[in-house]
Amino acid sequence: MVRLENGTLLIVFRSRGGWRPLCSALSSDEGQTFSLPQLLPAPPTTELVPQPPYPFPLISGAVWGVEPKLLKLENRLLVLSTGRGGIMLWATTDPPTQWVPWNLALHHNQHVSNASFRYNSSFPIISRGKGQTTSYTGMVAVGRDGVLVSYDYCSPSLGHHQAIFTVQVNVTRLAIHAGLAV
Repeated sequence: MVRLENGTLLIVFRSRGGWRPLCSALSSDEGQTFSLPQLLPAPPTTELVPQPPYPFPLISGAVWGVEPKLLKLENRLLVLSTGRGGIMLWATTDPPTQWVPWNLALHHNQHVSNASFRYNSSFPIISRGKGQTTSYTGMVAVGRDGVLVSYDYCSPSLGHHQAIFTVQVNVTRLAIHAGLAV
């Protein structure tokens, strides 16, 4: 939950099981009541949507994932980390408009030199006990423009949590690159 510039509280939550869109709700009375849930809007895309054999359809044009972590940065950008399918960061302005994505698993694969610690997909998941990540993230603000995100790498052949990774992301740069007016 974050407080927007106008004083309203914003919460983000998973809307159902499976790979379903995330929703948000607003409160203008310090959390005593909240608005009806609304889907978090994202750019329509097919590039970011995991393709079969993943068992659940995703909605293009909506933010999706599990275990959302929401922060408001000093520069007034909002940033959200989500897992499954994939490991994603999403950013928007305050007040929230359209959330723009950044695929952290794809970034990971491009920057980890040890091939044994690369994900086999840009949307790594745990599926029926097999996979390479729980897709859960941790996130803290770093300075005015950034976040430090943590996530795990699991190898089905080696057992559980084999490595924890962290990456620092300049969210302002990400937002500008994606076309947000910052």
